Amino acid sequence: MKLYFEYIGNLCGTGHTTLIQPWSGRMRGIEGNTDYCAACNSHFQGLAADGAKAAFIALTRACYDVRERSPLYGSRVVFFVHDEFMIEIPTHYGWAHVTRAADTLASVMIAHMKLAHPDVTIRAEPALSWHWIKGAKTIRRDDGVLLPYEQEGMYNATFT
Repeated sequence: MKLYFEYIGNLCGTGHTTLIQPWSGRMRGIEGNTDYCAACNSHFQGLAADGAKAAFIALTRACYDVRERSPLYGSRVVFFVHDEFMIEIPTHYGWAHVTRAADTLASVMIAHMKLAHPDVTIRAEPALSWHWIKGAKTIRRDDGVLLPYEQEGMYNATFT
């Protein structure tokens, strides 16, 4: 790590630097405004960000482009937080369709993250819920169909 920190220190000199992400070619700190700490983190975090951005583009296409013939068609990406995509999947086609869509989401995430991280084991497991729950668990019936996770006590509250 000493050599790495020295390398970043030389890039930054006494101030800031511009970095080019190795996989995507994306520039960080175009005007030389990446400081030492951000530069140290950038080569690692930047790869994850590039993989997530590639996944986002592919997911959006799958949700909107009828030519993709994806189970995600008609779904919508709602947000991306840290390492999770939240998408809305229409349920009117049934739970088997929802499962195919959720499993497709996971495979798209894995495939595109592997583009940026080819030597790292990438895993993604879909979980269903009626609203975002950070700790949502994957629940599958014996036949593999996903079911919504319900946080304990979430739907049995009484109001006075």
